[in-house]
Amino acid sequence: MPTTREIERKWIKSFKTCGLINQESCFAPEIANQLYYGKSGGFYPDGIPYNFKLIYESYSARQESECVSSMISFLQVLGISITESEINNHLSKFPGDYEKIMRMVNSVLREVAHLTVDVNLNNPYRNNVQEIHFLARIESTESLNLGQLTIFDEVELPRLYKQLSEIPEGYEDDEVAMELFRMVENTGDSFFITGKAGTGKSTFIHYLTTHSSKTILKFAFTGIAAVIAGGQTLHSFFRFPLKPLLPGDDEIKRFSKGSPLHEMISKAEVIVIDEVSML
Repeated sequence: MPTTREIERKWIKSFKTCGLINQESCFAPEIANQLYYGKSGGFYPDGIPYNFKLIYESYSARQESECVSSMISFLQVLGISITESEINNHLSKFPGDYEKIMRMVNSVLREVAHLTVDVNLNNPYRNNVQEIHFLARIESTESLNLGQLTIFDEVELPRLYKQLSEIPEGYEDDEVAMELFRMVENTGDSFFITGKAGTGKSTFIHYLTTHSSKTILKFAFTGIAAVIAGGQTLHSFFRFPLKPLLPGDDEIKRFSKGSPLHEMISKAEVIVIDEVSML
């Protein structure tokens, strides 16, 4: 049985050849928009479902089996291969997750409906990491074998391991990047990586988090940078107040031993802070 992470990667790869990619191997936003919002009078391929928005807005009045079947057919257009039986197996154990699954599938399809033609096909689900991970856990049966949902699914926290992204071909031929990776991997040193826009800082972060054997926490100073880095803002994670902090300030957040955030920090071997110069 493939792991959750392997399934996530498979779905990303499948997106590149899914029903929303045209003959020029480019994303077709007009098809994606109709997939979610319904036909608009323009071209729409035969045999592809449309208007998931209508199904989502009326699912409470429909049969659950009908909605699950429709949900699967829409996800298949994206190359997401989860099956009806896998969904039903999960729901048989966790019936309360039906609304949650509908909500997450709706979020994925709505986000895809607003992608533009220049979307990065190596990372089409960058704004739906949580939803894709949730669905992949169902296909991998991890949700059945390891429990319903973990803190990683329920709370907006950094992914401790991988970002849904692919690395450019030939990246491992970059001697400078590989030497830096080895230093991070084999030492406990701190590194300050600088460079102009487009020099590969974010690409290195992606490579590090997808290939390192260490447990990694990813943070950024701004919300936009956090989305790009695949992590969370420092202020959000550590619950910093808006005003400047001073030593001994009562508002300095202290995580109790055994709490989820305390466990995450204690297990982290590498902490990445993107846009650290803004601190």
